[in-house]
Amino acid sequence: MIRTLIADDEPLARERLRSLLVSETDFQIVGESADGGSVLEFVRKQSVDLILLDIQMPAMDGFQVVRQLPVDGPAIVFVTAYDEYAVDAFEIHALDYLLKPVEVERLRTTLARVRTSQQRQALREKLELQLSSVLSEIEAGRDHPERILLKSDGTYSFLEPKEIDWVESAGNYVEIHAGDRNVLLRETLAGAEKKLRAYGFVRISRSVVVNRERIKIVRPLQFGEYSVELNNSTRLVLTRGFRQEFFDSVPTLG
Repeated sequence: MIRTLIADDEPLARERLRSLLVSETDFQIVGESADGGSVLEFVRKQSVDLILLDIQMPAMDGFQVVRQLPVDGPAIVFVTAYDEYAVDAFEIHALDYLLKPVEVERLRTTLARVRTSQQRQALREKLELQLSSVLSEIEAGRDHPERILLKSDGTYSFLEPKEIDWVESAGNYVEIHAGDRNVLLRETLAGAEKKLRAYGFVRISRSVVVNRERIKIVRPLQFGEYSVELNNSTRLVLTRGFRQEFFDSVPTLG
């Protein structure tokens, strides 16, 4: 089932698309949006495979919406009354471009493209999962795994945990800071913390996990918080909510 969001500020335009999709049993309309902000909010909260997206909408146009979506987000088909946007639409990798009023046969051609794209994506994800599983089994087969597997933009690489200074939350991603190298991964901070805890990492705030071996000094700040300075002079903040867990995780003298 291809979960579809219809985004257009004109109620009649939304109704037209909804009526045309009724007979397409493999497309499920999961919602409608009348502006760009609500599109982004909807995608953050629910799974969406395809957005039928108007270009001219109030406050935030369709192009601005696409630029704020995750790189691995829903497929985009622009729907507009103006053909001068076509080149720009394909430059930002839209799957297709429909002119209003949308014709039935033209829409069917677009939906066929969407189906093909979704099938290719599903196959690619399956192959990536299989490869990830094989590589993880190789690492797990060692008595003491010394490296972790990183997947970024479909590419796999290995990194020694001791090379990582700290990890921070970045929306639907985490950013790994390892010396001069920064890697953005599709992962939650909670998931990263769980995988790194065995290597001596500890959470110091809602958005930061740090390698204890990289900490140089911890100084008190106001309101029960602490400044955490790393060996590379990076300064982070240990917040009150994670203070006890942090100090319990390391032996203390004095």
